[in-house]
Amino acid sequence: MLQTETIMNALKSSNDRDRLAAAKAAKQSTLKPQVFETWPYVSDWARNAAAFYGAHELLPLDVIRSGMLNSELEVRRAVYWHLRNTKISRELVMEAFREHPEDVEEMTDFVERSDCDLDEVKVLAGSDFATERIMAMRLAANHDIPLEVVRKGLSDRSVDVSQQAVKTARRREVSANTLKAWLERMDGDAYVRNVLKICKGRNDMLDELCAHLDSGYLFGLEAVVSVEGAGVPLEVLDRWRRGDYIHLDAFLHASVGRKDVPDDWISEVEPHASPESLLLARQGRKLAPIRRFEPGNVYLKCLNNVIVTASIPPEAEIFGDGQTGRTNLAYIEKVDGDFYGEKVGIQPWDCETEFRAGDSYENLEFYQTYGSGGSGLHFFCDRQAAEDFKLQS
Repeated sequence: MLQTETIMNALKSSNDRDRLAAAKAAKQSTLKPQVFETWPYVSDWARNAAAFYGAHELLPLDVIRSGMLNSELEVRRAVYWHLRNTKISRELVMEAFREHPEDVEEMTDFVERSDCDLDEVKVLAGSDFATERIMAMRLAANHDIPLEVVRKGLSDRSVDVSQQAVKTARRREVSANTLKAWLERMDGDAYVRNVLKICKGRNDMLDELCAHLDSGYLFGLEAVVSVEGAGVPLEVLDRWRRGDYIHLDAFLHASVGRKDVPDDWISEVEPHASPESLLLARQGRKLAPIRRFEPGNVYLKCLNNVIVTASIPPEAEIFGDGQTGRTNLAYIEKVDGDFYGEKVGIQPWDCETEFRAGDSYENLEFYQTYGSGGSGLHFFCDRQAAEDFKLQS
């Protein structure tokens, strides 16, 4: 947690990333509530954002409205975070959406908690603009909206719309009988794949998932991911691990978090499995880590040109090319430089994660992506390369 003096100093910076880090740090700061009473009204986007991140109570409605209509994206993101557990009026939601339709996927759950009008949702669902159809799918999370609106969204020509329809159907906890009826309609290949996505982890849809898995490449790939968490019987997993590559991937997805699946079953299929599925199945198991190379100390370039030195324990996974890499585990050994007077490194990608000497680092989302891209601690193997790396302001 950044100190109050650090936050105030960073807010005066000319570097936008540093100012954003200060604004986000207000979430856990000891700044007095009175500070946030004036900051929403000043002509400074960073202080505006800090007010929404730091306020302990819901700010007045006129302040919220002004923030939602603000021209600065980072201010609007702060407002959406501020409203994450709040129900606000449909009128305000729609006013903000009309002003900034590009934010439709950034808006948090307050959209789905707001009251909605069926006629308005139908108009949005029939719009020529994908952002409006996405909003229709988000509003359809309200149980007053017929599920048929969501079902039609599953076959939308825009992938963004159809994927929001999938998310909405999961939130609505569509019954097994309804999902089976949807599958029978066969409203295009993309539609069937999206219905299968809704079935992810559903034990009551296991027979349908297995049937589509056995149907071959077209629908098998969606069924592969959806069997994760569905409680596939161990004897079925034993058969899948000896099958073709689709069934092998299904075996790995269905094994995620399963303590009854022997570790050696995972190890035996490693040479033949897709890396992404294998990495997921390995999570939480006492298997030898995947280490593409063996670095010594590694270095991170942080905000305000702070250099963080870290070591990587032997049980950590490591991906990379030997010059740069990422890992799921690390120990912070040293911080050189300071962030506006405070001995801390702040990750430039989210302007929020802090690194202090003596800290340990662990990233559980590391297992969602194979290779050098994705989440985790990204590092340089050479200190000079870290120092020379130019961060965008």
